[in-house]
Amino acid sequence: MIIKVQKFLPLVSLVFSLFLLFSALFTVLSINDQAIMTGLEAIFGGEIASIAGFASADVNFSFLNFIAFFLPALLTIGIAIYGMKNQETNTVKSILGIVLTIVFILSIILISTMANNTTATLSVMGSDTTFSYEGANLAIGSILALIFAILGTVSSTLYSVMQFAKK
Repeated sequence: MIIKVQKFLPLVSLVFSLFLLFSALFTVLSINDQAIMTGLEAIFGGEIASIAGFASADVNFSFLNFIAFFLPALLTIGIAIYGMKNQETNTVKSILGIVLTIVFILSIILISTMANNTTATLSVMGSDTTFSYEGANLAIGSILALIFAILGTVSSTLYSVMQFAKK
């Protein structure tokens, strides 16, 4: 029974990390229940407003938001491939599971602080001012991302612990 569960835990973590990644397609920040940006906008940035070359507002690329959404998926894909090719329990798989757990926890922290990690630049007649979305609330996309990151943390922790289980 334990061996069967152990074989599928990398895939479970992979599913949660992909759901976490896809949650970036939804609204992640809102102010007064009004959606202000999706996860992709919070990660990669883009122009949010422009007034005939006189003034413009651009969301900046956020490396921390990129890590929060993409790193668990990238790492889990590698671990799932390694886990499927190497069916035996070993220390390397346990260490990779611990690293994945840490990455999911990092993702939880970064998503929780997404409003502070997301900045924009306001340009008015050549004068630039940078601000964060500190007062924004987490929206449905970031709440789903938190849930998937928590579930990913649980599944990757179980994966690490089960590497020590005897056959």
